[in-house]
Amino acid sequence: MISTNTRRVLLLIIVSFLLALPTLVASASAETVVRISPEVTRVSENGNFSLEVFIEPDAAVSGAEFALTYDPSLVKIIHVSEGVFLSQEEEQTMFSPGSDNTNGTLSGVYGLVLGGEKALDAGTFANIEFIATGKEGIAHIELRDVTITNSTGTKLPVVIKNGRVLVGDVRDISPSSNTDQTKEAGYRQSALIIFALAGMFLAAKKKL
Repeated sequence: MISTNTRRVLLLIIVSFLLALPTLVASASAETVVRISPEVTRVSENGNFSLEVFIEPDAAVSGAEFALTYDPSLVKIIHVSEGVFLSQEEEQTMFSPGSDNTNGTLSGVYGLVLGGEKALDAGTFANIEFIATGKEGIAHIELRDVTITNSTGTKLPVVIKNGRVLVGDVRDISPSSNTDQTKEAGYRQSALIIFALAGMFLAAKKKL
């Protein structure tokens, strides 16, 4: 038969878990989406087209950074420009279009809100103009080293959604290449809560 002390301990653990549950769920689900828009683009050989790096924030943001890889045999970058995401509240921003090594990597694209972090709506962080080289194929446009930060420099959890370009008369048979990058931060916090509750139970059990 369960003793009174055991019942009290179990009740305390249950109540603590219920109180922590909203935080656990929110931590696991909070994420900023960074995606290539549109996800699929069709263009003729030697045709020009533009893609956006679009951000859907889940928290206040002070800066963003990314690199991008592509197939240089199919497409080439012409120009990179700042979107309206960071400046939507008429704040001053700093933006670097990065450098394209012509070997399929655009690196060092970043932007900062000079006035500190802001609770921003979803918007275009960068516009990238391309030209197709004249060869048919599917060019995968993939985001790398994506970092979204707040005013303390803390990296926010992000989910990455990549894109692809269909050059010429090709059939789109590519599976989705969308990946999660840093949802681990929320899961780590959830795990800490669970371990803390387990520790409370073991400590209480030893005292009985």
